Amino acid sequence: MYNKIRRAEAAAIAGALMIAQHAHIELHRAIDLAVLPFLNYLYAAEARLLLVPSIDGRRSDLVTVGEGMVFAKIDALIVRISGLDSASTLEFDVGLHRDREAIWYGPHRLWLGSGASVYLVPDGWPSRTHAPCFMVGQRGLRLIELSPWNSEAERADGFAAADQMITSTLGSR
Repeated sequence: MYNKIRRAEAAAIAGALMIAQHAHIELHRAIDLAVLPFLNYLYAAEARLLLVPSIDGRRSDLVTVGEGMVFAKIDALIVRISGLDSASTLEFDVGLHRDREAIWYGPHRLWLGSGASVYLVPDGWPSRTHAPCFMVGQRGLRLIELSPWNSEAERADGFAAADQMITSTLGSR
């Protein structure tokens, strides 16, 4: 069991680094949050964003991450591995810092657009849910109201590209 947990943690970290690389986000040590448990979070100063690898399937980490967001006045993206087995994939929770609270959206799926655009989309969006979609880039998270795809074929291609990138990143665990 210990090895499964360590492999899942490594996969969550790899997923967070994958998002940062694909969205051209430069990471720094979280100096503003140099206290436990925030030491292991990835920090993107220009994007004002915490990237948080997680294996917590119950999503109980939202409270702790939310406290860090409010303290540092930044947004967060939790990159969560969906389980401990080799069939696991990644899902994403988006946290926006507003005044003195963290507002959470998720879980989201990764969708890749043409030109290396990175989007986080709720399942069934936009027809089956009112949850927002986000674009992830160098300047952080940007809420978008219109669909990032123009056709069903483009939608399917973007999810297929994202799934392929996730599978390639996670590899054989």
